[in-house]
Amino acid sequence: MPCEPKWSDWFASYTAFILHYAAIAEQSGCEMLCIGCEMVQTDRREKEWRELIAKVRAIYGGIVTYNCDKYQEDNVGWWDAVDMIASSGYYPIHDWERQLDRIQAVTEKWNKPFFFMEAGCPSREGSPLLPNDWGLIGGPSQSAQREFYEAMLESCDKRDWVRGFMLWDWPAQLYEENEASANDDYCMFGKEAESVIRDYYESKLQGRLTGRDSAK
Repeated sequence: MPCEPKWSDWFASYTAFILHYAAIAEQSGCEMLCIGCEMVQTDRREKEWRELIAKVRAIYGGIVTYNCDKYQEDNVGWWDAVDMIASSGYYPIHDWERQLDRIQAVTEKWNKPFFFMEAGCPSREGSPLLPNDWGLIGGPSQSAQREFYEAMLESCDKRDWVRGFMLWDWPAQLYEENEASANDDYCMFGKEAESVIRDYYESKLQGRLTGRDSAK
């Protein structure tokens, strides 16, 4: 990471980078722009982030958010400057309720909606306990991934302040569906978790159409 005297150089470069994409987002009618992802060492640079966000808003009129890393939701001191709080949802399968309680306090403090900008789990033995560990040793396991998604969606569904998810991962180039059982990555294509996710969103859509629920 840059030493302290060089943060000004880093933010100048990063601001130019983000403003380039903010202009594209405005021109293309993008509904939401995430100005950063899991940049933990920068989170304490409140002044610089506020200045960057002001420059983004000068050219982009949509929803502005920042995606903090897991466990960092209550360590960001400038949530008031964005429209939505976002974080990465890679919490252990047994810990969702406790972590959601903690995050809820953050949303109430700042009076902001919340969104999981990333959430997911590999289809690998042991991954539900360490869903953020790309290199965890273990054999392929569709049930492990399915159980994680069942726990995550069940816990989040009880919290109306959780507005939705971006699920990691669905790459542009997919494996063949008959190879799904041997794949131990985050992708859900052709695996048991895909059905869990489809059923969840179909139920949300049906509830929205009938006026019984709001879709996440």
